[in-house]
Amino acid sequence: VMALIPGRSPAQDTAPVVSESQIPEWRLALSADTLAKVGNVVVVDSTDRHNLLGQVRLAEVAGVSTASTSWAVGSLIEGLNELTPLEVRAARRVTYSSRDLLRSPWIFLAVERYQFTGSDLRSLGRYMTGGGFVLADGGVDIGGEADVFARTLIEKSLATAGKRAKCRRLRADHPIYHSYFDFDHPPLPPKPGGRRLDYLIGVRVDGRLLAVISYQGLQHVLGGNSQTDVTRHLQFGINTIIFALTQEGSLTTRVAR
Repeated sequence: VMALIPGRSPAQDTAPVVSESQIPEWRLALSADTLAKVGNVVVVDSTDRHNLLGQVRLAEVAGVSTASTSWAVGSLIEGLNELTPLEVRAARRVTYSSRDLLRSPWIFLAVERYQFTGSDLRSLGRYMTGGGFVLADGGVDIGGEADVFARTLIEKSLATAGKRAKCRRLRADHPIYHSYFDFDHPPLPPKPGGRRLDYLIGVRVDGRLLAVISYQGLQHVLGGNSQTDVTRHLQFGINTIIFALTQEGSLTTRVAR
Protein backbone atom coordinates (compact mmCIF):
# COMPACT_ATOMS: atom_id res chain seq x y z
CA VAL A 1 0.00 0.00 0.00
CA MET A 2 1.30 3.40 -0.91
CA ALA A 3 0.26 6.65 0.72
CA LEU A 4 1.37 10.22 0.30
CA ILE A 5 3.14 11.83 3.22
CA PRO A 6 1.94 15.39 3.83
CA GLY A 7 4.63 17.82 2.73
CA ARG A 8 5.17 20.98 0.77
CA SER A 9 3.48 19.71 -2.41
CA PRO A 10 1.06 16.92 -1.48
CA ALA A 11 -0.30 14.96 -4.43
CA GLN A 12 -4.00 14.21 -4.16
CA ASP A 13 -4.76 12.46 -7.43
CA THR A 14 -5.12 8.72 -7.80
CA ALA A 15 -3.04 6.68 -10.21
CA PRO A 16 -4.35 6.32 -13.76
CA VAL A 17 -5.62 2.97 -14.98
CA VAL A 18 -2.58 1.46 -16.70
CA SER A 19 -0.81 -1.84 -16.89
CA GLU A 20 1.47 -2.18 -13.87
CA SER A 21 3.96 -4.13 -15.97
CA GLN A 22 4.48 -1.09 -18.21
CA ILE A 23 5.18 1.59 -15.61
CA PRO A 24 7.60 1.84 -12.65
CA GLU A 25 6.02 0.96 -9.31
CA TRP A 26 6.49 4.37 -7.73
CA ARG A 27 4.70 6.12 -10.60
CA LEU A 28 1.54 4.18 -9.85
CA ALA A 29 1.00 6.37 -6.79
CA LEU A 30 0.61 9.51 -8.87
CA SER A 31 -1.35 10.54 -11.94
CA ALA A 32 0.60 11.82 -14.94
CA ASP A 33 -0.73 15.33 -14.32
CA THR A 34 0.27 15.30 -10.67
CA LEU A 35 3.69 13.85 -11.47
CA ALA A 36 4.34 16.67 -13.92
CA LYS A 37 3.38 19.26 -11.31
CA VAL A 38 5.34 17.91 -8.36
CA GLY A 39 8.48 17.26 -10.39
CA ASN A 40 10.51 15.72 -7.58
CA VAL A 41 9.04 12.66 -5.88
CA VAL A 42 10.52 9.85 -3.81
CA VAL A 43 8.99 6.64 -2.53
CA VAL A 44 10.35 5.73 0.90
CA ASP A 45 10.29 2.42 2.73
CA SER A 46 10.31 2.77 6.51
CA THR A 47 11.87 -0.68 6.88
CA ASP A 48 14.71 -0.26 4.36
CA ARG A 49 16.34 3.08 3.60
CA HIS A 50 17.98 1.61 0.49
CA ASN A 51 14.59 0.72 -0.99
CA LEU A 52 14.23 4.23 -2.37
CA LEU A 53 12.54 5.02 -5.68
CA GLY A 54 11.52 8.14 -7.52
CA GLN A 55 12.54 10.93 -9.85
CA VAL A 56 14.61 13.98 -8.98
CA ARG A 57 15.89 17.03 -10.85
CA LEU A 58 18.92 18.84 -9.42
CA ALA A 59 19.97 22.27 -10.64
CA GLU A 60 23.33 23.95 -10.78
CA VAL A 61 23.05 27.49 -9.47
CA ALA A 62 24.66 30.41 -11.30
CA GLY A 63 26.97 32.77 -9.48
CA VAL A 64 29.52 30.17 -8.44
CA SER A 65 32.46 28.74 -10.36
CA THR A 66 30.98 27.23 -13.50
CA ALA A 67 33.71 24.68 -14.15
CA SER A 68 34.23 23.22 -10.69
CA THR A 69 30.58 23.37 -9.64
CA SER A 70 29.36 21.76 -12.84
CA TRP A 71 31.78 18.89 -12.35
CA ALA A 72 30.88 18.50 -8.68
CA VAL A 73 27.12 18.49 -9.21
CA GLY A 74 27.50 16.36 -12.32
CA SER A 75 29.57 13.81 -10.41
CA LEU A 76 26.90 13.57 -7.72
CA ILE A 77 24.11 13.14 -10.26
CA GLU A 78 26.08 10.39 -11.98
CA GLY A 79 26.77 8.76 -8.61
CA LEU A 80 23.10 8.87 -7.61
CA ASN A 81 22.11 7.11 -10.82
CA GLU A 82 24.80 4.47 -10.46
CA LEU A 83 24.65 3.79 -6.73
CA THR A 84 20.97 4.37 -5.86
CA PRO A 85 17.65 3.34 -7.45
CA LEU A 86 16.65 6.98 -8.01
CA GLU A 87 16.19 8.49 -11.46
CA VAL A 88 18.18 11.73 -11.25
CA ARG A 89 18.68 14.29 -13.99
CA ALA A 90 20.28 17.68 -14.24
CA ALA A 91 17.81 20.53 -14.39
CA ARG A 92 18.69 23.61 -16.38
CA ARG A 93 21.09 26.03 -14.78
CA VAL A 94 19.34 28.65 -12.65
CA THR A 95 20.26 31.87 -10.89
CA TYR A 96 19.86 32.54 -7.19
CA SER A 97 17.09 35.01 -7.97
CA SER A 98 15.18 32.66 -10.24
CA ARG A 99 11.82 31.22 -9.16
CA ASP A 100 13.04 27.94 -10.62
CA LEU A 101 15.47 27.69 -7.70
CA LEU A 102 12.54 26.24 -5.73
CA ARG A 103 12.34 23.35 -8.18
CA SER A 104 15.65 21.91 -6.99
CA PRO A 105 15.36 20.32 -3.51
CA TRP A 106 19.14 20.44 -3.00
CA ILE A 107 21.83 22.85 -4.18
CA PHE A 108 25.59 23.01 -3.83
CA LEU A 109 27.14 26.27 -2.68
CA ALA A 110 30.79 26.65 -3.66
CA VAL A 111 33.10 29.53 -2.87
CA GLU A 112 33.37 32.20 -5.54
CA ARG A 113 34.14 35.89 -5.55
CA TYR A 114 30.59 36.73 -6.51
CA GLN A 115 28.71 39.75 -5.22
CA PHE A 116 25.28 38.60 -4.06
CA THR A 117 22.55 41.13 -4.66
CA GLY A 118 19.69 41.83 -2.30
CA SER A 119 17.44 39.86 -4.64
CA ASP A 120 19.83 36.90 -4.51
CA LEU A 121 19.87 36.92 -0.72
CA ARG A 122 16.08 37.17 -0.43
CA SER A 123 15.60 34.36 -2.93
CA LEU A 124 18.09 32.09 -1.18
CA GLY A 125 16.43 32.87 2.15
CA ARG A 126 13.03 31.91 0.76
CA TYR A 127 14.56 28.77 -0.71
CA MET A 128 16.00 27.54 2.57
CA THR A 129 13.00 28.43 4.72
CA GLY A 130 10.63 27.07 2.08
CA GLY A 131 12.03 23.55 2.09
CA GLY A 132 15.28 23.77 0.13
CA PHE A 133 18.57 22.31 1.36
CA VAL A 134 22.08 23.71 0.89
CA LEU A 135 25.36 21.80 0.97
CA ALA A 136 27.97 24.53 1.40
CA ASP A 137 31.67 24.00 0.77
CA GLY A 138 33.49 25.49 3.76
CA GLY A 139 36.94 24.69 2.40
CA VAL A 140 39.07 22.66 4.79
CA ASP A 141 39.21 24.80 7.91
CA ILE A 142 37.02 26.63 10.39
CA GLY A 143 37.45 30.39 10.02
CA GLY A 144 38.97 30.17 6.57
CA GLU A 145 37.82 32.24 3.59
CA ALA A 146 35.42 29.58 2.34
CA ASP A 147 33.94 29.00 5.78
CA VAL A 148 33.38 32.71 6.43
CA PHE A 149 31.86 33.13 2.96
CA ALA A 150 29.41 30.26 3.47
CA ARG A 151 28.37 31.27 7.00
CA THR A 152 27.94 34.94 6.11
CA LEU A 153 25.91 34.19 3.01
CA ILE A 154 23.62 31.76 4.82
CA GLU A 155 23.14 34.11 7.79
CA LYS A 156 22.37 37.13 5.60
CA SER A 157 19.97 35.12 3.43
CA LEU A 158 18.05 33.82 6.42
CA ALA A 159 17.93 37.30 7.94
CA THR A 160 15.99 38.52 4.89
CA ALA A 161 13.34 35.92 5.80
CA GLY A 162 13.27 37.10 9.40
CA LYS A 163 15.15 34.04 10.63
CA ARG A 164 18.30 33.66 12.66
CA ALA A 165 20.72 30.92 11.70
CA LYS A 166 21.70 28.49 14.46
CA CYS A 167 25.01 26.94 13.54
CA ARG A 168 25.98 23.88 15.53
CA ARG A 169 28.31 20.94 15.11
CA LEU A 170 26.34 17.86 14.09
CA ARG A 171 26.59 14.84 16.36
CA ALA A 172 28.00 11.62 14.94
CA ASP A 173 24.60 9.95 15.26
CA HIS A 174 22.81 12.52 13.10
CA PRO A 175 20.63 10.88 10.38
CA ILE A 176 22.57 12.62 7.59
CA TYR A 177 25.47 10.22 8.29
CA HIS A 178 23.22 7.24 7.68
CA SER A 179 20.63 8.44 5.15
CA TYR A 180 21.94 5.96 2.58
CA PHE A 181 25.59 5.08 3.22
CA ASP A 182 26.96 4.70 6.74
CA PHE A 183 29.55 7.11 8.13
CA ASP A 184 31.04 7.65 11.57
CA HIS A 185 32.09 11.12 10.41
CA PRO A 186 32.54 12.92 7.09
CA PRO A 187 35.45 11.68 4.95
CA LEU A 188 38.61 13.67 5.52
CA PRO A 189 40.06 15.90 2.79
CA PRO A 190 42.45 13.89 0.61
CA LYS A 191 45.10 16.62 0.73
CA PRO A 192 47.56 16.03 3.61
CA GLY A 193 48.63 18.73 6.00
CA GLY A 194 46.75 21.34 7.98
CA ARG A 195 43.67 20.71 10.09
CA ARG A 196 41.48 17.85 8.97
CA LEU A 197 38.03 18.36 10.41
CA ASP A 198 35.90 15.25 10.86
CA TYR A 199 32.54 16.95 11.46
CA LEU A 200 29.90 19.11 9.82
CA ILE A 201 28.37 22.39 10.91
CA GLY A 202 24.60 22.24 10.63
CA VAL A 203 22.32 25.25 10.21
CA ARG A 204 18.87 24.90 11.76
CA VAL A 205 15.80 27.11 11.74
CA ASP A 206 12.72 26.18 13.75
CA GLY A 207 14.18 22.75 14.38
CA ARG A 208 14.72 21.89 10.71
CA LEU A 209 18.19 21.31 9.25
CA LEU A 210 18.29 23.41 6.11
CA ALA A 211 22.02 23.62 5.39
CA VAL A 212 25.30 21.95 6.26
CA ILE A 213 28.79 23.36 5.91
CA SER A 214 31.35 20.73 4.93
CA TYR A 215 35.11 20.91 5.44
CA GLN A 216 36.16 18.19 3.01
CA GLY A 217 37.01 20.48 0.08
CA LEU A 218 34.18 18.97 -1.95
CA GLN A 219 34.32 21.62 -4.66
CA HIS A 220 37.78 20.40 -5.68
CA VAL A 221 37.43 16.75 -4.69
CA LEU A 222 34.21 16.15 -6.63
CA GLY A 223 35.26 18.58 -9.34
CA GLY A 224 37.83 16.11 -10.60
CA ASN A 225 40.86 17.86 -9.10
CA SER A 226 41.89 15.03 -6.80
CA GLN A 227 44.23 12.22 -7.78
CA THR A 228 43.16 9.97 -4.93
CA ASP A 229 40.16 7.70 -4.43
CA VAL A 230 37.17 9.91 -3.66
CA THR A 231 34.53 7.18 -3.44
CA ARG A 232 33.65 8.00 0.15
CA HIS A 233 33.42 11.71 -0.62
CA LEU A 234 31.00 10.92 -3.42
CA GLN A 235 28.95 8.70 -1.09
CA PHE A 236 28.93 11.44 1.52
CA GLY A 237 27.63 13.97 -1.00
CA ILE A 238 24.92 11.50 -1.99
CA ASN A 239 23.95 11.17 1.68
CA THR A 240 23.30 14.91 1.91
CA ILE A 241 21.03 14.72 -1.14
CA ILE A 242 19.09 11.70 0.14
CA PHE A 243 18.66 13.46 3.48
CA ALA A 244 17.43 16.61 1.73
CA LEU A 245 14.91 14.60 -0.29
CA THR A 246 13.48 12.60 2.57
CA GLN A 247 13.42 14.90 5.58
CA GLU A 248 10.10 16.36 6.63
CA GLY A 249 9.29 19.71 5.04
CA SER A 250 11.47 19.22 1.96
CA LEU A 251 10.67 20.40 -1.56
CA THR A 252 10.12 16.78 -2.57
CA THR A 253 6.80 14.98 -2.59
CA ARG A 254 7.30 11.85 -0.49
CA VAL A 255 5.32 8.69 -0.97
CA ALA A 256 5.29 6.00 1.74
CA ARG A 257 4.89 2.32 1.07
